[in-house]
Amino acid sequence: MNNGGSSSGSRRQLDARTVTSADLHDRYFAGRRDGLSPVGGEDLVIATVGER
Repeated sequence: MNNGGSSSGSRRQLDARTVTSADLHDRYFAGRRDGLSPVGGEDLVIATVGER
């Protein structure tokens, strides 16, 4: 396995998660009196890569 060219033997850690438009609505828009809400249909993938 390629570890990014590091000779120290460390490995890269990958964390990925999906955030749906429903998740965004629940977190940022739920309970708004003005009814503002994301249009929907767009999901995000959030990925973090780092050394272990």
